[in-house]
This record gives sequence, structure tokens and C-alpha cells, in this order.
Amino acid sequence: MSLPSPVEKASWIAGIVGTFFVAYSFFTDDSSSKDGSEKSPQSIIQNAGNYSTQVGINSGTLVITTPGDGKIEEPVDIQGSWNQAAALEIAIKKLQNAKFEEENFGPPPFTHELVGEYNLLYKDRQTIILSITTQPLDFECHACAPYLSFFEFEKRSRGWRLIHSDIAAIQSGSWGGFFSHNLSIRVIGSNQYGVFIEDGYTAQGQTTAGTVLYSRIGDRFRQILSLATYESTSMLIDEGESWNSTITLIPTDMGFYDILVERQGNLRWHNINGEMIEDIGDKKGNIRPKDIFKFDGSVYRRSDLFK
Repeated sequence: MSLPSPVEKASWIAGIVGTFFVAYSFFTDDSSSKDGSEKSPQSIIQNAGNYSTQVGINSGTLVITTPGDGKIEEPVDIQGSWNQAAALEIAIKKLQNAKFEEENFGPPPFTHELVGEYNLLYKDRQTIILSITTQPLDFECHACAPYLSFFEFEKRSRGWRLIHSDIAAIQSGSWGGFFSHNLSIRVIGSNQYGVFIEDGYTAQGQTTAGTVLYSRIGDRFRQILSLATYESTSMLIDEGESWNSTITLIPTDMGFYDILVERQGNLRWHNINGEMIEDIGDKKGNIRPKDIFKFDGSVYRRSDLFK
């Protein structure tokens, strides 16, 4: 017969000591107190984690409660499925309580109109953005541009929560209005969205158009890219010499995506004012067929100029 190991000895001794204390409690803890009155049964409430095994010996009542997973459900602004009407009501209330600069904008009352709804899918989350214009009632001059505000709602387990309200983020448009087809909102980074606005003008029979990109940098919206993207020597699309651009976002491992700009057509710059935008060609008016732009922490720069 082999001798018990040190571990077995410790377990054997602990068992004897435990038995002694259990027996002592059994014989000394009767149902009456020292003054002869009857004791009430003991009640033990013990919290345990999920799947925990609890063992106890007690002469009274033993109650064991096992809570849930401990997660605190965050409140949401829209319960359940997406509801554009409810989201618009939340956004309009914030706009009505906001203060707008009146010096170059005009006095209240203001009107607020929905431009569009944009569904964005990131790697690990989903958001929906409402874009809304704000302008005074009498706002019809050529240079009168409304404010654009953006409200971002994020999908949660119980509904949708408003996570960002960017009021009067951009001022754009003319004649007191803004055309919804000139705006698009796209994911431009691992956790970033961008607002693309297309604009153009026609002068002396020549049409020029460009694209401006805005995004929230820190705590405010900023312009981070501006490009000429189309030019024609005629006011008619299919006449004259022209060129246009295609913009493609190239995902990167982290941060902001790269932007690929490809140009097609008669790649000559014909701007009648003699202006030259270095981000599309050279000083002789030759337009490059392709460029890649990278974000440098402040703005987008051509990859060959990126440092």
C-alpha cells in the first residue's frame, strides 16, 4: 500500500477540518436564540456568473441568482426597424433649435428640406445619413446658397441611435436651392464617410465641372479635395471637344481610402480664362489620363506629391 502524496494529505486534512466545522454548525445553530425566542430561517442571496456551480450548506433557505451577460443595453432614438419619418422629425427639431449666421444668410424663419437618405455599410457597422438643406423663406438670389446638414444614425441591436449631428456643415447651391443629384455620400475610409458635391458653370459657350469632397476631420467638416472633372468647348454634351473623369475609391488597410481618377476624351485643357489646375495636367494644357490621390492627414494629394 503506497503512502499518500502531499496533495492527497492536504485534501484529507481539509476534509477533516471541513467536516468538523459543518458538525459544529449543525449542533450549535438550533432554531432558537439565546433568549429562547425562535430564530427565523437564514436566507443567503448569492450572485453567480453564467454557468457557475455553487455549493453551500446552510440550515436556512438558500437562494442563488444568476444574472444575464452583464451587458448594458444602450438607449436608441428609433425603436426597431429604420423609420425615415421618425429620423427626420429628430433632425428637424435639432435644426429648429440651432442658430444660423444671419449676416450672409438672411434672417429667420427658415425652411428645412430633405435632400436624401444614404445607407452606408462599413466593415463592422451600418449607418444611415440624412442630408437636409436650410434656407430663409425669401432666398432667391443667384449667389444664395443653402446650408447642408448631416445626421448620422447607427444601427444597434434594439434600433437606431443618432451618433452625429453636423449642422450647417457645408454651404452650397445657387438661387436659394440645391439639386440632390449633385450630392453623393460614400464610405471613404475604415470609419469615415465623405460628401461628394458636383458643380459646374458655363461661360461663352464652354462648360466646366468639378467635384469637391468634404469630410469630418476632428470636430468639423472640411474640404479635403477639389478637382476639375469635366470640360467641353460646347454647351451641348455631344458636341465640341470634351473630356470627363471617373472617380474610384480604393480601400486601404487602415485610415482613408486612396482615390483613383481616370480621364477619357480629348485630354486637352481648354479653359477660356487661362486657368490651370495642376492636379489634372501640365502647364501646356496636357491632361493626364490617370492620377491616384492619397490622404496626408489634412487633404488629399497626388501620389507623386505625397510625402
